[in-house]
Amino acid sequence: MLLDPVTRSLRARGIKGSLDAVSDRLFWRCTATGVDGVRKSRRITLGLPANPGMLIEAESRVVALAAEIARTRVGEDHPPAGGGD
Repeated sequence: MLLDPVTRSLRARGIKGSLDAVSDRLFWRCTATGVDGVRKSRRITLGLPANPGMLIEAESRVVALAAEIARTRVGEDHPPAGGGD
């Protein structure tokens, strides 16, 4: 299955990462910060089977996830997990 066109389309929208197919499922591979405050490469499941008919839906889900991540991070100060007063 050809995933490069979707990845290029996402990058044209300013969304980093790539679409991956693993074990017949679609994932978004990106660099993200976890609840532990560690930033690393992550594979986020899109809940979709890896077939050509799902690529448009996969792109939509990645766009929605990226928007939610951006929305929740804007203007917030993220203390390390378990830290604070």
